Amino acid sequence: MGYSLQSKEQKEDTLAIYVDDNGKPYKSAGKIDYVANWYFKAAQLIQNERTKCAFVSTNSITQGEQVSAVWKPLFERFGIHIDFAYRTFRWDSESEQKAHVHCVIVGFSSAKSETKPKRIFINDSETVGASNINPYLIDAENVWIESRNKPICDVPFMTTGNRPADGGHLIIEADEYEEFIAKNHRLPNS
Repeated sequence: MGYSLQSKEQKEDTLAIYVDDNGKPYKSAGKIDYVANWYFKAAQLIQNERTKCAFVSTNSITQGEQVSAVWKPLFERFGIHIDFAYRTFRWDSESEQKAHVHCVIVGFSSAKSETKPKRIFINDSETVGASNINPYLIDAENVWIESRNKPICDVPFMTTGNRPADGGHLIIEADEYEEFIAKNHRLPNS
């Protein structure tokens, strides 16, 4: 469940699980998908063990601001590393509503890496070797791009960004557009 669609109980679960060494929720814990709780619990359980884990989850935990919120505590606190990854693929349900979910598979452990190369699976037939798989599921160093309130250079301050929060009144669908053009075939200054 994405963080914006979680119930009150689900949000409380995450704030109770994604906690630092002092038992205080990480400041970004309120903005992560529910599936991240499984990653956190698994990282706790395998700490200092030779156990390896893998989860299928929505790809949102490997994109955008969730990457730092989900993965930084796992890397820094529990010392995990990603052993293999399947990049985004579409999972189609068998239900009549035909839900299409974009998923990833991430395998991780806290034990020292073996000498065999790590693999990133691009699709069913294409894989690439990697020296380090970062939480964006690419072969690169681990970087944490975190949300910030102040610009990093001399630009005007932005308060919200691009978010249609007008109740859908600024969105025009194709059929509405055709109707608008038919009614207003001559626009001013055209």
